[in-house]
Amino acid sequence: MGLDIYAGTLTRYYSHNWKTVVQQWAEENGYTFNRITPDGEPADNEEEVSPAEVQAAVENWRDQILSAISQSDQPTYTPWPEDNEKPYYTDKPDWDAFGAMLLVAACHTYEEPVPSTVEKNWAFGEHPMIARLAEDQERVWSLFRGTTWWLPLPDSFMFQVPLPTGDQAMIATLGGLRKELERLNGMAWQADEDTILRWSETEGYPVDGTVGPDGQYSKADIPEHTQYDTQSLAKFAFSDELFDKSHGFYIAVIQGFFRDYYYTRGSAFSFLVEQKPEYVRYFTPWAQVTPTAFPNPAENQIIENYCSGVYLSPEQVAQLLRDMEQDSKVLEDLEGLWSNGQIAVLKKALSAAARLKTGLLEATEVVEPNPIRPNESTSYSNLYHCDRDGVYLYMDTVSRQLENAIRESEGQV
Repeated sequence: MGLDIYAGTLTRYYSHNWKTVVQQWAEENGYTFNRITPDGEPADNEEEVSPAEVQAAVENWRDQILSAISQSDQPTYTPWPEDNEKPYYTDKPDWDAFGAMLLVAACHTYEEPVPSTVEKNWAFGEHPMIARLAEDQERVWSLFRGTTWWLPLPDSFMFQVPLPTGDQAMIATLGGLRKELERLNGMAWQADEDTILRWSETEGYPVDGTVGPDGQYSKADIPEHTQYDTQSLAKFAFSDELFDKSHGFYIAVIQGFFRDYYYTRGSAFSFLVEQKPEYVRYFTPWAQVTPTAFPNPAENQIIENYCSGVYLSPEQVAQLLRDMEQDSKVLEDLEGLWSNGQIAVLKKALSAAARLKTGLLEATEVVEPNPIRPNESTSYSNLYHCDRDGVYLYMDTVSRQLENAIRESEGQV
């Protein structure tokens, strides 16, 4: 059975409201496609459950998981949104390519040469280098520990837990997965973003056959491939990062070199639209902004660290400012998220964009203030272009929290 990757809500996944790339290709080209479950049964034989029931079950499972992994002395994790409509992404690197990527990572970890080829349908888990890293207790990679799910959380950890279906599975986080992939790229290729994104088109499996105009598949004059280029398969499996995590984030970083940008803590339009979907009217998806289509998909919102979020066009910036002045409900909703004085920073950012007749793009971790040692703050952009009002509010909040903690500690002595 081949390896398909799905990135999207669990509600949509369990409601079967998505199609694999093979299914999409079959439907576009007039072929019949039958989906089979891991047990070998036709998927159509599965018991039908309404999307509303699926969402309720998934949200209950999600909340239990987040409650179990949250630390008592830390803020609880924000639940990720679940529904049956949010966009999803899928691709099919297949197991040979996935195994090649693991082999490259293992060989570079132990400074061993990477085999030039791998066999078709090879049992990659039995390769000595992959098995060694899978058992290494000092170098723990979720990719080598049988992980099948990565939750949209920023921290790095891994645990075994029952899925909503009751099946046991190893689960990790996207924050941890990103660090593993960055480590692999640093060891093996040191490739930039554009190069990596091209790998989905320039690297991968050699052609085993062709489909003619009549829809007939033919292997005439093409020898069957029994070996694949290891590095090419590894790069193919590595590629296809989301637009928001690549181009979108870098657009925000680059803009900060030329103009002032603004910082708020724990607030974002991406969070607002999850709570109140009606605010989507103020946002423009990337597909309507870029002049040409990009090969990698976009979520059009913040999904994790180092990520762009929603984009407000110049017209939407002006409209939101007017509504904040004229509609008390809009102002109340925004103040609920941009609290503790941060609404003034939001107004400042919107007013600056309106004055320049530009749009407004949100992103995470462009700047990372250090509230204890401000001089040690860091930024991927120009740190001196960061407006300080939001940073000062963050420092004041941390200062009050420390004072309260000290008083509580002294009261317990």
